[in-house]
Amino acid sequence: MKRKPKFKLYYSSFIPVYRSNCILLITCMIGSSLLSGNISVISILNLIAGAMIISLFMTQISILCFPVGINSIGIRSSTYQMFHWHHTIAWHDIQQVKSQNIIGLRHLIASDSKNHQIYVPLYLSKQRQFEQELKDLSGDSNPLAKAL
Repeated sequence: MKRKPKFKLYYSSFIPVYRSNCILLITCMIGSSLLSGNISVISILNLIAGAMIISLFMTQISILCFPVGINSIGIRSSTYQMFHWHHTIAWHDIQQVKSQNIIGLRHLIASDSKNHQIYVPLYLSKQRQFEQELKDLSGDSNPLAKAL
């Protein structure tokens, strides 16, 4: 029985994800405070401190739960769809790649002929190594390799 090659995993860099989580949480918390009418300098400072602490945990969880994996067959990454967190697309099945910012974080969205989409973050902790290995595995003519 032939085994599939294991995916080499690449994880997001901490700082960009933490920054986006903080901005998102602080905005939501201050917005809800404004709507409830409970606003003061002390409450704003408490909200910011709380958002920064919560963001630390959210960032660690999101980095661990959403790695990008590549191997000789294809790429596996997040779909950001409910009940279907990850999807694998073979290198030869990648039809289209577009760029998108999500909460200030740049992603490439690769899709295949069945319109399955995966989100490839462009803020990985080993971004250069990832890009080189992706080009080596997929070939320079691959739409995803060209988009990098």
